[in-house]
Amino acid sequence: MGFSLALYAKPVWKFSVVVAVEKQTADFYQTMLKKPISQIVRDQMATVNANINSASNFNGIYNFEVDSIYVFNGPAQAEAFRAHPNYQYCVVIDGKFTEPTVGGGWYGNYQTIYHSWPWSTDFASGPFGPGATDGLTHEFGHARGAVDIYGTRVEGVKNPVNGQTFEPVNSIMNFPYGNIVWDEYTTHLLNSTADGPIVGDQWIIKPFPRAINLTAVDAQGKPLEGALLEVYPVDWFSYSVNPTPVLRYTTTPFGTYVFGTNPFQPSTSGYPWTMRYSNFLIKATYNSVVVYKWMPLYEVQNAYFQNGANSVYNAILQFPAETPAIQITSLNAGNFNANDPITVSFSTEGTFEQGNTFSLHIVDERNNTFVLQTVAGTQGATLTGLLPMFTSSQLCKVRIVSSKPVVQSSDYGIVIHPSQLTLLAPTYNCQSGAIRFNTSGGMAQLSPSRHQVLPEQIQPITSVWSKSNCVMTPKRFP
Repeated sequence: MGFSLALYAKPVWKFSVVVAVEKQTADFYQTMLKKPISQIVRDQMATVNANINSASNFNGIYNFEVDSIYVFNGPAQAEAFRAHPNYQYCVVIDGKFTEPTVGGGWYGNYQTIYHSWPWSTDFASGPFGPGATDGLTHEFGHARGAVDIYGTRVEGVKNPVNGQTFEPVNSIMNFPYGNIVWDEYTTHLLNSTADGPIVGDQWIIKPFPRAINLTAVDAQGKPLEGALLEVYPVDWFSYSVNPTPVLRYTTTPFGTYVFGTNPFQPSTSGYPWTMRYSNFLIKATYNSVVVYKWMPLYEVQNAYFQNGANSVYNAILQFPAETPAIQITSLNAGNFNANDPITVSFSTEGTFEQGNTFSLHIVDERNNTFVLQTVAGTQGATLTGLLPMFTSSQLCKVRIVSSKPVVQSSDYGIVIHPSQLTLLAPTYNCQSGAIRFNTSGGMAQLSPSRHQVLPEQIQPITSVWSKSNCVMTPKRFP
């Protein structure tokens, strides 16, 4: 017989198992197969061990050794939910001759696998058949720390964000029947627990990289400033995307968002494997182009297993080459007075459609938008206009916006001050001493009468001067 030398170089990871078989199930299959139930059970467990050891990447050889087999009467769930202190694991096999009140599966609090599978006159369809044995192998994966990969799945009809389906990686922990495939993540988890006891939740909450990042880049891999990132969570076994994002962030020139806290929220009690979320759908919008990326738990934790505790997981959201862009290249100033002229030059990348226009926008502190000029074109140009009037200094944003497609440049900050007060064409009466004048512009204080001119007072006002001031020349007040 030919065996791999590497197989013999591995340690044997041995676990003691007690198997309890419900009496009607034992009687039925002993009669059908003409074998004692002990032999039927040992044959099935030999297949379970073979299924696990078919993977070459485990660091040890699994041996779930059946140390005791017994037949019991009564409800199977009562047998499953009791202590078995002399064994590491218990398997309760129930052919469901009596309908159980709880579902089958791994019950970690009792270190028990409740193998609940309906009996059948067709051996292959019953609790000892190949499908049931694959399912039992899946449950032993749980016993050693594996999680349900299928719990990260999303159905397109339950995805209100983009309607896409998420299919997890192929694995026995995703779909076990006729599919003895041990994915990379499950292999890492089982190697981390090896043959030791699994106490608490450290085995699952510890393997996270030092940082989890999201990065928006262009087709050449350069970081993109101004990309809107939205992160939508997926609850375990919901098969759906939550329509409310847990994060909205606009990227800086580095194009990256670094999560301040772990978005999966490990150590959250009341959730499977004390993990709040199983997956995320990330939406990135740059100009009018949208890209998406999934971020399942297994992909993030694989970064830890591959590169260690100091590793960084970086979800790259790459925009296609055809995404056009606008870049402001120059302004004639950074500080302005109201009604001053502004000149803005910009360049473009990518292709804009025929009939496209570029508009010069000024956005004030209240997000009011003033369109100063619009021109037709598909290439960079220079736009000009007169700045709007304000009653107080404003920190405003300058941007260029196209129409086909709708693309927006990065914002450029400027300050607009109220314009200076100008005294225009006064009329006066030297006999009465009354002087009437018009004003335009912003704030000022008049002397010698010391009347205050408020910013909103743009209508004519009257002030009384002494007769010695009959000769008056319009002047600009600072």
